[in-house]
Amino acid sequence: MSKSVAATSLVLNRRTFLAGISSTAVLVSSCSVSSETPIADPIAGEIEKIVKAKRDLISDATGLISSDPSLSSPLQIVIDQNLLHIEGLSPYLPAGSSPSASAIPAQELSLAALVTRCAVFSTNNLNTASAISDAELSRVLALIAGSEMQHHVLLTGFVA
Repeated sequence: MSKSVAATSLVLNRRTFLAGISSTAVLVSSCSVSSETPIADPIAGEIEKIVKAKRDLISDATGLISSDPSLSSPLQIVIDQNLLHIEGLSPYLPAGSSPSASAIPAQELSLAALVTRCAVFSTNNLNTASAISDAELSRVLALIAGSEMQHHVLLTGFVA
């Protein structure tokens, strides 16, 4: 390759250079995230899962009351308090979010299974409360975890 060919291939005139720079700026600006693009919030997703699980628990507790009315008093306490938990968590849900009860076919309900779920919810929510940086949400989840453990203790007394 001759010296003159190498020298001329690296030379850009001013107009070509400026046109290239301006088109690069346009391309880069079109790749940016717009302010209208929703960004997934992992904490909000976790709160949605918690609320969904609570709604499922409420549905199952209501089913247990239908099948065994003698359990209505303790289960109604659990239902009412879980509704309060959902209300306390609602400010942390994404706008327009309304997790509904699952469409999974109903399984055979037992009080023992519900008691176990209360204990599992307590542990899971306490772990979530410990892992997040939002102090107020952490406090709310820790209080809910304590309440769920109380549900576990309350219902354990009714397991045959």
